[in-house]
Amino acid sequence: MLELVREIQGLLEEEVRDAVASGWAEMRVEESEVGLSLHLEPVKLSSAPLEIYFDSAELVICSPGRKGISVEIFSEEPGEVKGRVQALAAAVVRGHYVERLREGTSEIVAEWPGPEGKEKVTREALSFAGAGGGRWHTLAYEPY
Repeated sequence: MLELVREIQGLLEEEVRDAVASGWAEMRVEESEVGLSLHLEPVKLSSAPLEIYFDSAELVICSPGRKGISVEIFSEEPGEVKGRVQALAAAVVRGHYVERLREGTSEIVAEWPGPEGKEKVTREALSFAGAGGGRWHTLAYEPY
């Protein structure tokens, strides 16, 4: 798994090199009792942060944006995991990661361009939409 961590860290560093060099973002590597994690934090609050946790060589958990989205990237093929993590990181840094929030609910849909087309993740804790359902609002993040 350590090789996968190093490779994904390298991909992320390459993706944010210019933003970090210009002072628009900070990248941290943290180690805890549950393992290694990578944190990308932009200076602008209108840009999306990204956290990457390594559960195993087959499962990487990413938390993009500011609304509690969790993206589980699982594959027995390390190349597929790396490609999907890299696509999410690129979308976050370039401002192509978008969250849509449904009014009157806790439902959030996150979308970004993936290696094989549009990726989408939905998070819904509780739903209290009134008659006709809630309207959708888009939260578009700015590039770094």
